[in-house]
Amino acid sequence: MGQVVAVSQKPDLQMNAEHLIWQIPQKRLTSDRPIQIARLINNKPTDQALGDRADVNLNTQTALLKQNAQLLLLSPPMQIASNSLLWNVGAQTVSADQPVSILSRQQQMVLTANQGSFNLKQKTAQLVGNVQGIGQRNQSQLRSDTLDWNIVTEEFVAQGNVFYRQNNPAFNLRGPRAFGKIRDQTVVVSGGRVVTEIIP
Repeated sequence: MGQVVAVSQKPDLQMNAEHLIWQIPQKRLTSDRPIQIARLINNKPTDQALGDRADVNLNTQTALLKQNAQLLLLSPPMQIASNSLLWNVGAQTVSADQPVSILSRQQQMVLTANQGSFNLKQKTAQLVGNVQGIGQRNQSQLRSDTLDWNIVTEEFVAQGNVFYRQNNPAFNLRGPRAFGKIRDQTVVVSGGRVVTEIIP
């Protein structure tokens, strides 16, 4: 208790908490108070996770963060937030089974969804349920049932009840499926009935 610092070698993690329980035979560390977990590369902190509670399993190399959970990534610079995040440090994946929000500083956009999974190695994201995206560059807005996003190429595929709106030039698009590239601000809506509304 009191400014606890725990360092593990497999996975390479540093945990800082006020209260930490180490279950030695089970190779688990739990905290019922705010905790900060940093992934170490060459003994230097890289990606960081925060949460009000955590359960770290050294056998499976996973950290389950609950309540006000956040994962702060360095490359690309992103913040993933939810009330439940499962970070698999070994496999470099993150999954959220509760509403999740993603802030991409590089692409100046915010995404929200009911659930999401992220592959940090391949830099891809899959969002499911009530997906909404807001881009700062063109004041654009995207809504869909699902979204697959390649963070590096900035390409996305949105499916189900797709709605896209931008302000400059001002128009709306609706359709069952959309493919786009965030950097180029291009969106192609296809598959079935597509409705375009140009706002004069």
